[in-house]
Amino acid sequence: MVETIKLEGAECIVIQVESVCVYIFGTAHVCQKSVEDAEKLVNFLNPSVVFLELCKERAFLLDRDPRTPIVPNKGSISWKMALQHVREGRMDLILQHVIAAFYAKVSKDIELETFPGAEFAAAAAAAKACGAGICLGDRPVSITLKRTWSALSLWEKIKFLFSGLQSFFVKVDKEMIESLMNGIDGMLEEFQAYLPSASQTLLHERNQIMATDLHRIAHELHRQQPSHALQGGSSMFDSSPTVLAIVGKGHMTAMASLINSPLDHAAYKELWNPVFIHQDRPSHCKKYVKTVTISTILVACAVVIYRMLKS
Repeated sequence: MVETIKLEGAECIVIQVESVCVYIFGTAHVCQKSVEDAEKLVNFLNPSVVFLELCKERAFLLDRDPRTPIVPNKGSISWKMALQHVREGRMDLILQHVIAAFYAKVSKDIELETFPGAEFAAAAAAAKACGAGICLGDRPVSITLKRTWSALSLWEKIKFLFSGLQSFFVKVDKEMIESLMNGIDGMLEEFQAYLPSASQTLLHERNQIMATDLHRIAHELHRQQPSHALQGGSSMFDSSPTVLAIVGKGHMTAMASLINSPLDHAAYKELWNPVFIHQDRPSHCKKYVKTVTISTILVACAVVIYRMLKS
């Protein structure tokens, strides 16, 4: 059973996995309402487990006060640092700098009342208060970015970097964020058509991983139910344990469709490989040309972003 409902003013998808009720709430990572809704949902549902779209590398967000505005690091990067990352083959680190810089820009544009991802900190604090378990269910961001970079073709890498650079020249406001949230399905379709490889690693693979982890949590709660008096009832299934998953809005619908079709161990493990395996491997000559071309473009983009932020 899959159903879309509203709880405490927040839209959720609810799925029954065996005897366990799983709620998936989709957030905007730069929205004060998402922070408030996440906290309200935890308090209302009193779930057995709160599942967060975070990994250990981003767990530091949970130590911050969700009510305190924090301007993220601008992610500025110098020529020396960019070249060092390129020599080391750490394109993921450069991408992390760019992402941090973009979030800093959005926070400044909309005068964000808190920090990006504060909904996770608010949900975790509420979960601790009601005695719920907390699960960080996302793949490490470093692995995701490494797989993304290795999955992209040369043309996709150029488009990816160009789009990232272009986004810094767009003024973001709260109305734009609300519009994007309302039209998230169309935006995801456009993204998949524009950068299919990035869509695969940034969205589809993570949806599969998180849906599989959610299924395992629900299955374990179901398995324990006969011998344990679990706390946290559901408004739909009396006395059954519940799981509340708090993820980005773009993951919500896909995860709901995948949760009852979990990956097997081999397929799950493959998605944790930092290198995306292509069916047609390029020759060494082609790989060398690609590396030189992409490195030049990447360093140029990084320096442009740095100078823009510095000014």
